[in-house]
Amino acid sequence: MSVLGTAVLSDAAAESATPGQLDREPNLYEYSLLALANMARAEPSLDGRGSEPVQPPLRWNRGLAGAAREHTYDMIDNGCFRHDSCDGEKWSTRVTRHYPGWQYIGENIIGAGWARHMHQGWMSSPAHRSNILSGSFTEFGAGTDVDPDTGFEYGTENFGSRGLVALNSLPMVPAAAVLDPAFMDRPTWDYEFLVNYYDHAGRAPAYVDAVVDGQRYPLSLYAGTTRHGSYRRVFGVPAGTSACRHVYFEVRRSGDDAVVRWPATGTIAFGARDGTCWNPYAPMGGAAPPTTPPGAGDGAPIVVIDAPAAGTAVRGTVEIRAHATDGGSVTRMELYVDGIRKYRRNLASLTRKWSAGAAAVRPGPHTIMVKAWDDAGNVGTASIVVNK
Repeated sequence: MSVLGTAVLSDAAAESATPGQLDREPNLYEYSLLALANMARAEPSLDGRGSEPVQPPLRWNRGLAGAAREHTYDMIDNGCFRHDSCDGEKWSTRVTRHYPGWQYIGENIIGAGWARHMHQGWMSSPAHRSNILSGSFTEFGAGTDVDPDTGFEYGTENFGSRGLVALNSLPMVPAAAVLDPAFMDRPTWDYEFLVNYYDHAGRAPAYVDAVVDGQRYPLSLYAGTTRHGSYRRVFGVPAGTSACRHVYFEVRRSGDDAVVRWPATGTIAFGARDGTCWNPYAPMGGAAPPTTPPGAGDGAPIVVIDAPAAGTAVRGTVEIRAHATDGGSVTRMELYVDGIRKYRRNLASLTRKWSAGAAAVRPGPHTIMVKAWDDAGNVGTASIVVNK
């Protein structure tokens, strides 16, 4: 089951900059949505539903990604499914806060499965499909996350443009991805390697390879043309395997022998479903390995509640902010108000609005507690008491 929403606007004035809390590096699912969108733009008729014009690839924009993540987190944490924020803020105001000075913006939202299912759901809906294939958009950002209470995955993708883009400035590899298997109940799990390729001068790639644990596997053209298309390979592993594989992609362009490696450093982990494969947020170009191996943490994470201050008299809507540090890597944080979990995020910091002024929040003291986990399973905790 999936639920969908779409929106699009043109023309706006600039407002404030992207909040740092949401300005992180993309995760693998978010890059997967970009790779799938670019594949569709290279060959819109691939799914047999239409024959729209071919469009240049979109490129990642951190501001649009921040807007998308803010909305995905809001829908999960505050229990609404719509384009406007759960507190009533217009969706265009949110996007403008992260992506000022735009000429066109659009948004798709969904509650569905993995990145592949999200993209398929959007492409089967005319309005969402129009956003993905629109020539008015040049930039893209996405935010995905799982509702910790239901296990339901939510996704938001934002599109935008802020003027003309020189086609010769577009990257040779706009995005690449490892897509999770479409079916998990078969003897072999089929992962899909997907690499977008683009060259405005018409130069085809000399090769597009996946390097899996040191061994090369060629990818074949799957959608579009040799100068603007997506290359693909299905890589099967035995179902239930505990072996974690590591892959990076390498593309060499004919004519000038330019080479692009994706990710620029490190590898993308795949193949195991038991937590041994870890793809952290990583620099542009894919998922890099952690700088500190799992389990290297020095005791429990140190948790700091940055706001509000202990003993504060709270009124109306209160912004709760916290962060955690650790000798290894902080993998998860959770926020509790009076013992009830309100928020969970796989980050080392969190920001959430609490409606302290709601009638359901009784007068008197209230306990705010934040927990953080590191990659070795150690748990750190901090708590404060505020008063209404």
